[in-house]
Amino acid sequence: MKSIRTKITLSLILTVLIGLVASGASSILLNYHNTVNTVEKMMSQTAVLAAGVGGV
Repeated sequence: MKSIRTKITLSLILTVLIGLVASGASSILLNYHNTVNTVEKMMSQTAVLAAGVGGV
């Protein structure tokens, strides 16, 4: 049988790990979403500038 101390330590470690994984995953998803949005905005601006330079 496991001692109470071992059970408490294990549950604390699991709780911290689950929190870290959830926090990391949400951070990765938000960063990816913001990066994709920034690239889309920059590409549309670049296309407008390229069209203007080509027409001159």
